[in-house]
Amino acid sequence: MKIPCDLILDLLPLYQNNLCSEGSEAIITEHLSTCDCCHKVFEKMEELIDIPQGEMDATFEKVLRAAYKQHH
Repeated sequence: MKIPCDLILDLLPLYQNNLCSEGSEAIITEHLSTCDCCHKVFEKMEELIDIPQGEMDATFEKVLRAAYKQHH
């Protein structure tokens, strides 16, 4: 079953914070292993952990916009 990148991108914050169900976690993990674009977004999210919230919001918004543009 092909999961749309838009859905994965929406769930990445939950995944990053270990707040999604085991089933969702497995689906996201599998998707990240096969989708370079979503994997890059997730890697960028991991880099943003130590950035102050205001800066992180602006940077993350840019990353998400770029990812959505790539898929549309």
